Amino acid sequence: MVSRPTARALALLALLTACADRYARPPRCPSPATTAPTPSVALRDSERVPVADAPRAGPADAPVTVVVVSDFECPHCARGRVIAADLRAMFPAEVRVVWRNLPAASHGHARAAAEAAMEVRAQRGDEAFWRFHDIVFAHQDALGREDLERYAARVGADLPRLRAALDERLHASAVDGDVALAERLGVDA
Repeated sequence: MVSRPTARALALLALLTACADRYARPPRCPSPATTAPTPSVALRDSERVPVADAPRAGPADAPVTVVVVSDFECPHCARGRVIAADLRAMFPAEVRVVWRNLPAASHGHARAAAEAAMEVRAQRGDEAFWRFHDIVFAHQDALGREDLERYAARVGADLPRLRAALDERLHASAVDGDVALAERLGVDA
């Protein structure tokens, strides 16, 4: 007999395996360098991976927390967004998704998008953050300042406050904190 938590883990693994074709590698990116897999420690809410101050979707008491470390301009990250959304849809009571920013220096608009997303969250909460998140990923080819402002307006953000936050780099330290967390965890892309 398989225990309930093990059954959930097996179901999540089966989902990812069965849907591998749906999440095919984006054609416009080179293959990432492959390295030998290293054993990892199971992640959970802890000092090692704090989630309390991050955008999140799903029940606070969900037994599974998926921490997404991502870049709004990365096509691989867009693929990951679909996987996380599928997990939430299939296991709405069991999965919570938490967002952490990791804007790549090679993506010229990723940092501004991350800071805009954090301002949207500051103004309108997690639900607006995730709506903004989805809009930005749907329009990765249009992430200039005016585009970000237009997307933020669509989710109800106050544009003068958004502009001031971007001009003053109000959320730069929060994004830097996410980057530092990713580095501490060994996440580099």
